[in-house]
Amino acid sequence: MKRAIAASDARWRRLWDEHDKRLTEHDRKMAELDRQEAKYHDDWEKQAAIYFKKVDATGKLLLAGMKMRDGTRREFDFKINALIDAQTHSEEEHRREMAELRRLWDAWLRRGSNGHSKPPST
Repeated sequence: MKRAIAASDARWRRLWDEHDKRLTEHDRKMAELDRQEAKYHDDWEKQAAIYFKKVDATGKLLLAGMKMRDGTRREFDFKINALIDAQTHSEEEHRREMAELRRLWDAWLRRGSNGHSKPPST
């Protein structure tokens, strides 16, 4: 009977040692997974930070482009308005000159012939 108890005790010790080895291996693997997860999380945070910096830079470039386009558009509008004003001024000046020429032409046509024949009227 003592022999059976000793054999049973030896078997339980062997099982207990295997269980301890498995627990130790499990703890080692869990620690490795925790390190990998922490590294992955750190890498992800770094990648996210880089991504958000790129998004911010793109947004700033977009705003700068919009401001530049707006400034260019204002400059273009200013030049177009200046051309329109110049054209309007030229047309008004042309109308005044044509009115003056008509007035002089009519005055010349009404002028006495002084014995000469008048030019044909138009």
